[in-house]
Amino acid sequence: MIMQTRNKFEPAILVLLLTLTACSGSGNQDVEYYTAEDYDKVPKFNSHVHLYEENNTWIDQAVQDQFKVLSFISSSPGRTETMSVYDQEHFIQDLIQLYPDQIYYKKAAYHFSAIGRF
Repeated sequence: MIMQTRNKFEPAILVLLLTLTACSGSGNQDVEYYTAEDYDKVPKFNSHVHLYEENNTWIDQAVQDQFKVLSFISSSPGRTETMSVYDQEHFIQDLIQLYPDQIYYKKAAYHFSAIGRF
């Protein structure tokens, strides 16, 4: 009687090999990618910023570079000590009046403590 032993990792190895083969195939060779020359032409979106400064230099540059931004209002430790959630919301609403097509905001009020947690 011949006993056939099978490696318990064979199915996973087979799936991995099939996946790698499919990914390395000869897909569309006419794919185009962005280059540095496209930077000024391509609209962009930064999905996580915190706008708290009275100085508009950063947002002016974002507008020039065709960025839209999503600013978060945060109640995280360190932030609310310098600007309350209420003040942050009014500040960002004032900025939206100046840049209505570039700035969006979301309240992300949360509080956590990392003391003693690893």
